[in-house]
Amino acid sequence: MTDRLPGWPLFLLLCVFRIFNVSWIESYFDPDEFWQTLEPAYCTVFQSPCVWTWEWTRRPVSEMNLIESSLWGPARSFVSVVPTIVFYRILQFLGVHSHYWISRGPLIWNAVLVAAPTDWAIAYTGVWLWGNYWALLATLISWFQAYSLIRTFANSQETMLLSVAVALVCPELFGKTAGGFQRRSSLAFLLGGLSVAIRFTSLAAFVPLGVLLALQQTSFQSKIIVLFMPCAFWGVLGLLVGLVIDRCFYGFWTIPFLGNFHFNVILDHASLYGSHPWHWYFTMGLPVVAGLLLPMILFMKTGVPAARPSVPSPRNTTNTAEPVNSEGDPVDTLKELEKLHKQLEREKQEVEERLRSLEAHRIMVQNADSRQRMAVRSLWIIMLSYLAIMSLNDHKEFRYIHPVLPLVCLLSAPYIQQLVVDFGSRTIRQSAILLLVIPNLLAVLYLGRFHQSGPIHVNKAILEAALKVPSQAPFSIHYLTGACHSTPLYSYLHSPQVQFDTWTLDCSPSCRADPSQICEYERFDRDPEAFVDEAYQLTACQMREDETCEKVDKIPDFIVTFTRYAEDLHLSSLGLHAMARFPHHLKGVQLGGWRFGDTEPKWARYLLTDWLHLSVEEMVVYAGGKFAS
Repeated sequence: MTDRLPGWPLFLLLCVFRIFNVSWIESYFDPDEFWQTLEPAYCTVFQSPCVWTWEWTRRPVSEMNLIESSLWGPARSFVSVVPTIVFYRILQFLGVHSHYWISRGPLIWNAVLVAAPTDWAIAYTGVWLWGNYWALLATLISWFQAYSLIRTFANSQETMLLSVAVALVCPELFGKTAGGFQRRSSLAFLLGGLSVAIRFTSLAAFVPLGVLLALQQTSFQSKIIVLFMPCAFWGVLGLLVGLVIDRCFYGFWTIPFLGNFHFNVILDHASLYGSHPWHWYFTMGLPVVAGLLLPMILFMKTGVPAARPSVPSPRNTTNTAEPVNSEGDPVDTLKELEKLHKQLEREKQEVEERLRSLEAHRIMVQNADSRQRMAVRSLWIIMLSYLAIMSLNDHKEFRYIHPVLPLVCLLSAPYIQQLVVDFGSRTIRQSAILLLVIPNLLAVLYLGRFHQSGPIHVNKAILEAALKVPSQAPFSIHYLTGACHSTPLYSYLHSPQVQFDTWTLDCSPSCRADPSQICEYERFDRDPEAFVDEAYQLTACQMREDETCEKVDKIPDFIVTFTRYAEDLHLSSLGLHAMARFPHHLKGVQLGGWRFGDTEPKWARYLLTDWLHLSVEEMVVYAGGKFAS
């Protein structure tokens, strides 16, 4: 078994694959990718200008003890930000902190530090469980792994830490034995403690993992020792390492995962950002994240892939004919009978040895089958426990259950093997493989290159325009997008040559949780024209004799918005023109005379052919007259 375990050459190949994966992803998935990793790292390294969101600036209102102050304190840990901070420090030291390396470099960094280790851990665990690399194929063709794993989400790091932890203890978890269990399990739960420091929801996976490991022990005393020594002790030690890291960056002692728990669970403020029914992870979340792998593990049937040796046929060396001498005359002597008896005894012994060998192999296969069934049961327990506990919170997102996807890949391995090796004729098997790979690839390319790609391109266009206009003062940008943090910010505007001053609509929980307040993003969404008039004092400006409006200092150099608001804003009255447009979201399709979705005239129309038209919402950059279109 150990001679087939993955090594460094495979890890290097996986690094290359995931770095290539970065080229597939140039879209916006969720604000946390930027505002909980890139922007805090940028603020830490480059300091000003920058913006910290409320998760990082949350503070207790009065002096309290550590636990109470942590409940009302910061809701995010720097543990997940440290890798990006280190990367930015390296760029700063080398003097190569260009726009590309600041904005796109962290994805390459994540491909090596997060995505490739996750793939390698799945391959390692798959070899221990199944004796092959089909689990690795499952993670490489998974659309969600390609779409989300390389992004700078805390969820991606949580996924990696759980995958590596399972790989470290997989022999014992699957009922086998291997040397160094104490060392490996200690490291696994040290990583588990760091994972809990990043996101307290990791407890939903590491607690079942520790309990399952303890149950593998034979005596009650050994069960307790495993539960408290490698699991609890090293898990708490990992948490303490996280606390020290946060102390270094915040400048005071705090326990951010308690602040996160207090905000999301006790106060239930997570539901301010959307809520879903309790069963959503089972009926929508897991089917979408697992994709075509889920039907395989739910509906396909297969046996344990064990190779059974061929049974040799006993040699028919017994001569039943009457013995004869060299001349062909029959003989019937005592000597010939004794010789025949010895020959029969030898063949009897050979047959008995073969039967004992076959029985030993049967027991070995039976034990292997039993261990694999136990392993599959353990993976299902961890996955279902995680989904059930995560379902208790009203606010749910696809990326929150990313950590269970490696478990799905492990469970799907024998079924992929059945499709590739044992499923019908060669033509049918090839068709099955294409049916498995092509939909995943199309999903990644559409979501990674087109869907919500506008926020990635707008800041690049603004930066390019600003570099063409010499100015000592910072350029101002206002993001009127009607949503919370719809674009990355300074991490995607970085350039040593220019500076920017930005403003986004307020959507903090302080206004969301107060029924008497209307957040800025809500006021803008309800009446964009009135909001712009108020924000830029258009209704108060005095008309001169030449009927031109007096200039107002608050008018920015750039305004970013969506096409659904653009017509109502009348930004031309501010002296701004549409400088650039970028496709953001597919709203509808017209196929000949058939219409699907929203094909209203307000959306931009992309004519692919005479009979295929796409209605697309665009992200629009408006700029002052000194910036060319």
